[in-house]
Amino acid sequence: MALFASARKPTDLDDRKDVFAPVADLMVGVVFIFIVMIMALSLVMVDDVVPRADYDRVVSDLRTAKVDLAAAEIAAAEAARQRDAAETQARLAQERAVRSEERARRSEESRERLAAFVRYVRDSGVMPVLGRLAEADARRADILERVRDRLASSKITVEIDAAEGTLRLPSTLLFESAKADPTVEGTAIIRELGVALADIVPCYLANSDRPSSCPADDGGVGVLSAVYVEGHTDAAAFRNTIDRFRNNWDLSAARAIEAFRIIRESDARIAGMRNDEGQALLGVSGYSDTRPSARDVLPEARLDDAVRERDRRIEIRLIMSVDENEVRTTIRDINQRLDAIDGDLR
Repeated sequence: MALFASARKPTDLDDRKDVFAPVADLMVGVVFIFIVMIMALSLVMVDDVVPRADYDRVVSDLRTAKVDLAAAEIAAAEAARQRDAAETQARLAQERAVRSEERARRSEESRERLAAFVRYVRDSGVMPVLGRLAEADARRADILERVRDRLASSKITVEIDAAEGTLRLPSTLLFESAKADPTVEGTAIIRELGVALADIVPCYLANSDRPSSCPADDGGVGVLSAVYVEGHTDAAAFRNTIDRFRNNWDLSAARAIEAFRIIRESDARIAGMRNDEGQALLGVSGYSDTRPSARDVLPEARLDDAVRERDRRIEIRLIMSVDENEVRTTIRDINQRLDAIDGDLR
């Protein structure tokens, strides 16, 4: 009977089913442990979550810190700029002080040099030399005036320029156009000039006996060194091709030589006149049209008939002399001192 049948012998399949049972139990345990760990981890993570308000506060504090840092950097830069500006101002102030001291020192030196120059002018021979130069000019003017007055007594009108030291003869009466030979009237005028010079000039020569007609002697300061007979022409081009003259230079020189000859022949005393160096007193020079009678006339106006008439002339120029070495030394010393003072003022 089946009820009493013997027990069945387990097969291999049954054995295999029994082997996986413990494994299943093990997996269940592992899953349980995993779940427990997940839960624990979740609890830990929940504890580490930062509240939103705290997060926003931290972010705000961070932004404020950045703003404060930027402001601090700007303030530091401004402080550095102000410090640099202050240092620059201090340096400039120091430089100004140094320059001011230098100017004060140079000013004091300039004052001292100027004071020394004033003492030099006062105590040395400068003023006497300048006085002798001024007196020489005055004596030259006196000679010109005496010659002019002497010719005026002979109804001859001349012009004098005391500053230039010249006496101008009447141009319209002396020469014909482009001619060097004086007219009859011109010859008479030049001869009268020679006689006046022979009478007056010896009063102002160093190596001459003073005629009785001379004015009272005032010390003899400033004597005649030379008397030049100067020939001048107008600015018109020279057109005479017949005579020996090539141009206005030849003509002006020839007229001066003719006037010189007539003056020498007018009185025997003229040839013997000598300056303080023993040289002949009377000389000649020709200037063509290079020294117009009026220096401020425009070039185109120099061809005007009236201007040309004044430019065609004979002039007598007086040269005065004093102690040349003394004057040259004094003027050189003055110039050196003035150069030093001028250098301080620059």
